[in-house]
Amino acid sequence: MGFALLNTRFSTPPRFDGAGYAVLARSLVEGRTYRDWDHPDRPRHTHFPPGYPLVLAGAWAILGERVEVAHALNVLFETVAVVLAAAWFRELFGSRVGFWLALALAVNWSWARTAGAIQSESLFLMLSQAAIVLAARRDGPEWGRGLAVGALLGLSTLTRHVGVALVAAIGGYLAISRRWKALGTTLATSSTVLFPWILWLSRAGRGSQADLLWSPTSLLERLATNGLFYVRRIPDQILGPFVEVATVFSSRPALGWIATGFAVLFTAVVVLGWWRCRRRVARRLVPLVALGTLSLLLVWPFTEAGRFLIPLVPCLLVGAFVGIRSITSQFLPGRGRSVSLSTAGVLLTASLPYSMLAIATDRVGAQQRSQQEFDMACEWIRAQDEHPGPVLSRHPGDVYWLTGRSALAPGNDEPRDIQKMIERYHVAFLIVDRDRYANAPPHPLGRFVAGGDARVRLAREVDSVEVFEVLRAAESKEPAE
Repeated sequence: MGFALLNTRFSTPPRFDGAGYAVLARSLVEGRTYRDWDHPDRPRHTHFPPGYPLVLAGAWAILGERVEVAHALNVLFETVAVVLAAAWFRELFGSRVGFWLALALAVNWSWARTAGAIQSESLFLMLSQAAIVLAARRDGPEWGRGLAVGALLGLSTLTRHVGVALVAAIGGYLAISRRWKALGTTLATSSTVLFPWILWLSRAGRGSQADLLWSPTSLLERLATNGLFYVRRIPDQILGPFVEVATVFSSRPALGWIATGFAVLFTAVVVLGWWRCRRRVARRLVPLVALGTLSLLLVWPFTEAGRFLIPLVPCLLVGAFVGIRSITSQFLPGRGRSVSLSTAGVLLTASLPYSMLAIATDRVGAQQRSQQEFDMACEWIRAQDEHPGPVLSRHPGDVYWLTGRSALAPGNDEPRDIQKMIERYHVAFLIVDRDRYANAPPHPLGRFVAGGDARVRLAREVDSVEVFEVLRAAESKEPAE
């Protein structure tokens, strides 16, 4: 919990996807059902599953709608997830090795940073780890265990859709173990939990996340691009984002190639560890969870800067531990116990430097300060009572949360379609922000205003964030239609 607390700024408003979750939670608290209340049309929401917004809404209904409550809740969820993972490590490798691996997870930079943000990951980590721990144990009645595992898997998938990969992995593990009664109960229970959400999606008449799989890129191209991306990100999840810096932000191509070579070797060691885990029934769940999740990630049309790998950190630690230990044991035969403890210690030691550096340099505070320009723009819009109307932006949830105005994002790049959206919803302002995402492609709104449309004018500019005002018909250079 200590590293999670040190990476949390409890006054930070929800950002990006977190703002979307917060808007949905507010809609639920206010009795407006599960709808995009930030959008002028208030449509049924179909993108994020309702698990985290429901939990957040429940907490806000009891304790009040405060961002501090959301942050504290996520820190608690992440702490419970670490405790559950520690229990799993202990079952796999014994108490001493399990303790060191649990410490490596507790100080892991990506888990600590996730706990400090208003996102769904922390709840998913807790639910998925609970499902893994219960599925791995064999004591007690199989039907009862299947009921509990199925409920946790259903709730995990209702928190993040990647939970379907966990359902497949645990289902495969139970089938390989010939635990047919537990398998049947697990699948039946998880399906029952998911049915209301599936029914909601079918009645919404709008696209869901599954539609994203139909990307214009070819499957082979996606596999190659995503494969290289995740090979580079696997070591970063344990050591810190060093390969990412060398391959994305460095201007030295040679450094990028060296970092990629290191990432390939590190990933190979992790995969070796997963392969060795198949030899023991209790450990087979590790490679199955990794294989199930990575199979989905390799075909997914976008990568989100490695964020999707966060739930796999326990499996990455296990793979790295078993892989390094198996290689080291070849040179130190007969010293298995000392090699195991030393390997676990090495992983803990390797996990500490970047986590400590992030705290010492106040990376969380720096990220918060980097959003000040956007926050100031939204604060300015909030004060423009004389010009009511929605805001067109890359991040509608953030805008709604900070301004109280309805907001929406452009559906495509076509200037004509953006103009139709402006006219249909009587849009008042456009926000063009260029630096909230590193190396993000140019946004359609930036290209739209660069085209010199006479119906919008620059109203406010703070460094990389510009606010454009949509002119009324009398103010426009062109006659009103």
